[in-house]
Amino acid sequence: MKPLGTRALAFLLGMFVSIVFMVPLLPTWTANPYTKVEIQSATWTPTGLKLHASFIKNGQCKILSFSVIGFANSVPRYISYDDLDDLNEAGVPYDREEGAQGLNIFIPVDPNSIDYLETRTRHTCIVDEDGRTETITKVFSRHEAP
Repeated sequence: MKPLGTRALAFLLGMFVSIVFMVPLLPTWTANPYTKVEIQSATWTPTGLKLHASFIKNGQCKILSFSVIGFANSVPRYISYDDLDDLNEAGVPYDREEGAQGLNIFIPVDPNSIDYLETRTRHTCIVDEDGRTETITKVFSRHEAP
């Protein structure tokens, strides 16, 4: 076993190298378009899923797209949805303000034709003080068919 001084020096050198390489990457790890997603209700009917959710929107992010994807036998397909708050204009998702928000949609799909649904978002987020942006794609929620 090496002397304690050599091990301590190796430990400190390892910490220094780790910090030097990790710090520039930290902003990319912290970019998050929204947090605290809570499904208030997800009600299946014979004609689809009525979904109401709440979340906290990050003001440094702008929405690019909101999609609903249905999976049947592991094969995905895009499914349309109706914005029950009537916020979308001509298919363009409404870019909500920073803070507490809600999502209220109806997804017209035969629940017997899918295994589950995912709602997905794509945002552009400012990730550092220089205004550098990244595109972030996330699953907002997942709903098993009844």
